[in-house]
Amino acid sequence: MRATPWALLAAGMAVATSAWSQNATTLTTYELHANIETVSVVASYTGDDNVNAVAHVSYRPAGSGAFVAGHDLVRLAGKRFAGSVFFLKSATSYEVRVVVDDADNASQPTFIAAVLTRADTPPPSAGAAWYVDATSGSDANPGTAVLPFKTIQRGANAAGAGDSVRVLPGVYREQVVPPTSGLLAAPIRFAAEGPGVVLDGSDAAIAAGATWTNAGVALWWTPFSGQSIYVAVDDARVYDYQALANLQAEDGNIATPGAIAGGFFVDAAAQRLYLITPDHTSPALHAVHVAVLPSAFLLDTIWSVVIDGFEMRYYGRDASYGGIGVDIRDSSYVWVRNNFIHHVNDGVRVRRAQSSENVIEFNRIRDTSVYGWPWASVKAHTPEASSVSILAGSGNVVRCNDMEGTFNGIYTGAFGDANEDIARDTDVYKNELRFHGDDGLELEGAQRNVRAWSNIVRDVYNAVSIAPIEVGPVFLVRNLLWGYQQHAVKANNGTYGWVFVYHTTAVPQAGVVYPDAQAWEPPLPFGAVTTRNNIWEANRYVIEFIPTSFTSPVDWDVDDLYSNDTEGLGRYVKWLNIKYPDIVSLSASGTIEAKGFGVKPQYLDAANGDFRLAVGSPLADSGTFIAGINDGYAGAGPDLGAFERDGVVPGCVAASAGPRLLRNAEWPAQALEGIFTGPQAGCGAPLDPGCPAPGPPQVSLDPFGADCLPGSAAPSDDDTYLQGFACGGVDPDASVLIDPSRPLVFYQVDKAPSACDSLRLTKVSMGPSGLVRIDCQ
Repeated sequence: MRATPWALLAAGMAVATSAWSQNATTLTTYELHANIETVSVVASYTGDDNVNAVAHVSYRPAGSGAFVAGHDLVRLAGKRFAGSVFFLKSATSYEVRVVVDDADNASQPTFIAAVLTRADTPPPSAGAAWYVDATSGSDANPGTAVLPFKTIQRGANAAGAGDSVRVLPGVYREQVVPPTSGLLAAPIRFAAEGPGVVLDGSDAAIAAGATWTNAGVALWWTPFSGQSIYVAVDDARVYDYQALANLQAEDGNIATPGAIAGGFFVDAAAQRLYLITPDHTSPALHAVHVAVLPSAFLLDTIWSVVIDGFEMRYYGRDASYGGIGVDIRDSSYVWVRNNFIHHVNDGVRVRRAQSSENVIEFNRIRDTSVYGWPWASVKAHTPEASSVSILAGSGNVVRCNDMEGTFNGIYTGAFGDANEDIARDTDVYKNELRFHGDDGLELEGAQRNVRAWSNIVRDVYNAVSIAPIEVGPVFLVRNLLWGYQQHAVKANNGTYGWVFVYHTTAVPQAGVVYPDAQAWEPPLPFGAVTTRNNIWEANRYVIEFIPTSFTSPVDWDVDDLYSNDTEGLGRYVKWLNIKYPDIVSLSASGTIEAKGFGVKPQYLDAANGDFRLAVGSPLADSGTFIAGINDGYAGAGPDLGAFERDGVVPGCVAASAGPRLLRNAEWPAQALEGIFTGPQAGCGAPLDPGCPAPGPPQVSLDPFGADCLPGSAAPSDDDTYLQGFACGGVDPDASVLIDPSRPLVFYQVDKAPSACDSLRLTKVSMGPSGLVRIDCQ
């Protein structure tokens, strides 16, 4: 059995209490599973045949202080209590206590167990460094900085536990399949040495300029003997067809001629690729990228690998594989971080049973076109994919990613599968998701102890899908659902597992464009959903529930319900097929929202994304306390919605993940000039009026091992670097240290004689090609 020291699975005997009868409860075994900021709890018991026991959880740092109450556990089949502890510190030992209240017991059954949360960053790779350079390298070289390899795969073949494969800027047309695992304390690290390290899965000859033959009107073809499910014309993904006639009709496979402008079809028998560009002009006038490789990285049955700082683009060879940036199969303790993954079908996919304890963080994942295609053209077709999919394993973490343009944003679980081992103990938090053609967050299947919090989901069809949850508990906490088109929460297919929805802010897109946007519209009987302290705004019914029964009780209260409906039809709430025109009548019905609100939400600056409540809002300080969820609120009570008005707006600080390599796409279009005085000084005159006149700019030459910094202390792991440039070209030894506490400003420096010498400030600009130009003073 594999050891799991980071995600501690503790299974042991609890402190038992003698049973007076079968109604009394006896705790028997427990399991604790630690992620970076959470712990999952499952406690088994015997007795309690009259099901009147309630299990409480609390926690504290190991050996110190009083226990702090967490969210109560829920009852699962098989005589188990389950739940989660939130908002813990990483790499910290905690004691978790479960206490059962049962009137049939003479004393309270209790257990206390220790658990260690996982580290916030991967361990360093302190072994050998293998260098790769697509431009000047050779796979016959020894892989040194002077004589590098040519391919990343050659570096992967050479690397062992604790080693790093340091990849210099260039285009690498390959799929990387590491053959060797690292160790938990000594992973193998694949590190991009600056911006411009690109894994490209497209056909090189077509990208360089293919010969295109006109086949009538806007249809063109070029010789092609491979397979592909992904083609991009310039930046635009084009639709893939399985029949030439459908391509010629541009019908989007929905029998609607002209439904989608442009597309392609691979005729394997004729060895041709047919293409219609979106603007119907010749492909020779465009950059055409035809994916012919399946994935940038394939991790198959290996452990402890870090993939950091790469650009991955144009992958998608065949329908059976899908086209993936990073494919994690039966592999664990993989860190995918700081990458730019674009123009692929799936960004990162975690699958097969042994894929556990992986972390996907600080990535930008992007696709194009799909958001604007008809929903029916994408559903059940190739582009029905996700930015990140967690399809198996346990303890996987998806945090602090920026995602846009795929059909779904983040998918966890397996539709219709109640197997609790699938994607259990998953954390999804502090991600931003935009322009997804179907669901932003899609949680399906068993979903035991799956937690999604502090995500921003905007401009999507459905913001969150729980369709269905079959076991739970699922926790949706402090998510901002901004600009949803159909549903804030899609609860289709009779969801019946435990779901807790707390502190949501849900805002529909403009009613003129999407007049039917509703926060909730469960079409079938459902149950086991609890809501508190949410703001549900809609353009039609806030809630429309026509069935007249539940599969199990629901508990909805202390939420704000507001409809923008202006048609005067009394469309406010329909509950159990009864219409309620306002919150007063709904609260008086004795069904839901006895303490609910019905006011129009007012925010500090909604147009610019600040959804904290405006001063004077009746929703401020009016929420109910939820142990383990909104502890430490500001004011007389918790604010409704995702954000505390007087609190800190949650978000990710990239520097917390260590040095972050910025990509070309993130550089400003205009040149910036100024003075940088080092991370300790915190001044950047002339950008900051009032700063003292700075001395020589302070920089570091090696972000992974700086020994000194002129006039300042050595940089810490929390510093952020721009790496990989020198005067007039690229130099892997040059980097610029940026103060992570300040807005990022971009600089460049002359090459210095040694790591401890000052470097002269110069100017950085980005040309029309998207490449950075360095001009020395």
